[in-house]
Amino acid sequence: LTLDDIGGLENYKQHLVSIRNSFSRAAKEYGLPSPRPVLLCGQAGTGKSMSAMATGNVFKLPLIRLEAGRLFASHVGESEANWRSAFATAKAIAPAIVWIDEAEALFVGLQSSGQTDGGTSARVIKAILQDMQMNGEGLFFVFTANDIDMFPDPLIDRCDVWSFELPSEAERESIWQIHIAKRNRKPDAYDISAFAKSTDGFSGRQIEQVWIKAMTSAFN
Repeated sequence: LTLDDIGGLENYKQHLVSIRNSFSRAAKEYGLPSPRPVLLCGQAGTGKSMSAMATGNVFKLPLIRLEAGRLFASHVGESEANWRSAFATAKAIAPAIVWIDEAEALFVGLQSSGQTDGGTSARVIKAILQDMQMNGEGLFFVFTANDIDMFPDPLIDRCDVWSFELPSEAERESIWQIHIAKRNRKPDAYDISAFAKSTDGFSGRQIEQVWIKAMTSAFN
């Protein structure tokens, strides 16, 4: 994926472009630190995952996806070991992008950790925060989540937080154009403005599904 595959979200796109060379040797010689992690939060289908995937293309770096919920295991110490293994893999590949998907799964039950899971959740979060702060050189962390409410303040403080909202009318026009062109049709042949108006309140993912259903109906 590239940024051209994503409709709207211009501010976040500009942010990625503005830090795209931060992992180069020239940036290190210039005295730049690694850029702050980002936390992308908002409703499902608003482009969080696509934006995370496009980061690899913008930075020209490997992209590692970690599904947060899969860190946790039933045996004592296994969850922490899973994180250590994942982090060691990322460091071996660095410079790289570490995309922690569905990150809210890390924090389910965090408040009751100790009573319900023997403190496993708290220890995993502590390990993540320590590694990010003390040993995160060469890694760009991207957290994606639908719900920010469960995130602990220490993690939020370490991140640039971006809120992904439902697309505006202008953004919906851009999304329609992308999906129509993606399937070998000419956007100019359609009333894109009417499409955008009629899909007020739709996410980018829902707009894509509307177009796919329309093409399926037309074909059959």
